[in-house]
Amino acid sequence: MKVQSNKKSFTGETIALIDLCHAVSDCPHYTPNWVIEGGLVIRNFNIKNGRIDLTEKYYTDEATFKDRIRRHKPETGDLIISREAPMGEVCIIPENVECCLGQRTVLIKPNSKKVNNQFLLYSILSDFVQHQIKKSDGSGSIVSNLCIPDLEQLQIPVKELKEQDKIATVLSTLDTKIELNNRINSELVEMAKGIYNYWFVQFDFPDENGKPFKTNGGEMEYSQELQREIPKNWEGILLKNHLEFERGVEPGSANYFATKESDGHIPFYKVGDMESGTDTWILKQIAGSSISTEDDILISLDGTVGRMAIGLNGAFSTGIRKVFPMKGFFPKSYIYFLLGSEEIQKTIKKNATGSNILHAAKALDYLATPYNSPIVKLFDNKVTSIFKKIQRIKKENQELITLRDFLLPLLMNGQVKVKDEITENVAMAAEPKVKYGKK
Repeated sequence: MKVQSNKKSFTGETIALIDLCHAVSDCPHYTPNWVIEGGLVIRNFNIKNGRIDLTEKYYTDEATFKDRIRRHKPETGDLIISREAPMGEVCIIPENVECCLGQRTVLIKPNSKKVNNQFLLYSILSDFVQHQIKKSDGSGSIVSNLCIPDLEQLQIPVKELKEQDKIATVLSTLDTKIELNNRINSELVEMAKGIYNYWFVQFDFPDENGKPFKTNGGEMEYSQELQREIPKNWEGILLKNHLEFERGVEPGSANYFATKESDGHIPFYKVGDMESGTDTWILKQIAGSSISTEDDILISLDGTVGRMAIGLNGAFSTGIRKVFPMKGFFPKSYIYFLLGSEEIQKTIKKNATGSNILHAAKALDYLATPYNSPIVKLFDNKVTSIFKKIQRIKKENQELITLRDFLLPLLMNGQVKVKDEITENVAMAAEPKVKYGKK
């Protein structure tokens, strides 16, 4: 879906953030006492793409927890913003999440009589406010730490509460759909990973009688290449001899271009953009051949190494590789789940170098796996429908992200108005239709 943008810089009335809130409260400036179980601590890297990400959870003891909520207790509907590393990431505390703040975070307690908390969230995420966050003053110098006085004086667009509610409903519904799609995809990926693990790690692929191979006494033999036993008639292969890992491009800051309308520019993805999408655009001629389509598989080898992506259209950085087969039967479904497997991911991380930023290009020399073409073909037949659905959902999410990012400045600037009936229909569409149980 191509969206033509006609957005303009925000020119309406604004109000200081502090005037919309009951409090803007900094975190205690000491490291919590970490424990295995206890009070939940929200750290700066738990805040991603406007939401709390609790994939990794951190806990502190009861005494520390009580001390860290003594001044202001984080409550459902409050916002948390990161002061640095990264700066300006923001989220809303969801229901049933009792937490305290980690270091480098700030609690924002909106006054519901003045501002819709979701409207405030999207205002802070907008280019208009993010630009303020990234500037220390009118000189345009970049700062690495967001000071509390500067945070309190961030200028937020002024809207009537009723209009705030409408805008929040539209944008949050898009985000709810994106989140639901991500949850569906996570379950699909886990299903396919389970099949991959059963066949290529436990070696219980269907034998000639349709029974699990190893469990039913399938013959194994020692592989010199892999230094372990694999099924007879399989081979141990180095992935670099069968897969091409095409390196991305580093265009230089002079070639970055943030305006989507401009002819000749295409999206540019860095490692951090592989999940959330990008708002950086570069000249197509600068990208050269380092361009991916929605069917290409990408893997990161710098920074957060081993990150996988598919469904990204555009150029990609040198920290990313596009992966495709040189020869033989290597379907994309197999490549995707092979590179995402625990064994390959461990090898990548084990062979990564660097103290602050990891570099794993040398790990490609060590990526090896047991291989059997007929079984790989059978695996592709088994999971291809799952893989294609994952691709479709990822494509839909990219379109939803594009639409949301397109609408955000238009709604904030009053270029687009939301009618009451549209808000009602969107709210009905936001009702959860799918329930997920615990695994």
